[in-house]
Amino acid sequence: MYARIDPVSKRRHYLSEVVPAGPRAERQTRTVRDRLAREVEERRSPHTAATVNQLLDRYLDKFDGTPRTLELYGSYVRKHIGPLIGEVKVAADSLATSGDQPQRRGMDRGRPQDPPTAARGVGS
Repeated sequence: MYARIDPVSKRRHYLSEVVPAGPRAERQTRTVRDRLAREVEERRSPHTAATVNQLLDRYLDKFDGTPRTLELYGSYVRKHIGPLIGEVKVAADSLATSGDQPQRRGMDRGRPQDPPTAARGVGS
């Protein structure tokens, strides 16, 4: 099922799902078709009017890293992200709902965390 044109790659995007053959295949096909159609419609009319630029501005306002890192991230947004996808609207289900604080995956006060150590063999 045709979904949309990807705003970044400008290529057509299709949703598909394989329904196994069998006595219930026709009914399952209708169910899958209806579900895919709902997914497409939800993406075409997002539940929020927020754009990527607006969400990135909100993120940078709440960012608690060093001033130099904030300056660097701001330049990435202005020079690269904003011109490419800044005006794209974001669907509500793709927004993080874990709170107002930016997530810092793999970071502890701006420094990378030590990777997990491998199990040591016998005699180490």
